[in-house]
Amino acid sequence: MLHALFSIAHYLLWILSIIVIVQVVFSWLFAFNVLNSSSQGVRAFAHALDRLTAPFYRPIRRIMPNFGAIDFSPLVLLILIRIAKGSRAEVVQERLADGTWAPKRIWYRISARIGLFRKLHIEDESVYWGYRRAGQM
Repeated sequence: MLHALFSIAHYLLWILSIIVIVQVVFSWLFAFNVLNSSSQGVRAFAHALDRLTAPFYRPIRRIMPNFGAIDFSPLVLLILIRIAKGSRAEVVQERLADGTWAPKRIWYRISARIGLFRKLHIEDESVYWGYRRAGQM
């Protein structure tokens, strides 16, 4: 079940990256007057791509500085998608004597190839034990 959810998320991230690339190419074709912007169908398709990608670009554009006519938010989004596709996390909890749940082990791995040669790999694990009630020492 969980594997199926991760497969669906991986597939949706792949589709999002394709939509971002198509939107970027479309914006370049409009900027260099290769596509006729007065055509109703082309304009509707470009508007649909903008509406699909705008919710993903908006938080990135709020954080990044303004570079004038160059928009780096699609590039940042593609890098974040690459990192998200190579990330895994695991949280194991245990039930304490008083019935509360506490973390026993937290593990995460982030792995992505950025560019042709640069590979990002981060892995960390935290293990917790010896829980006591507050005030007991």
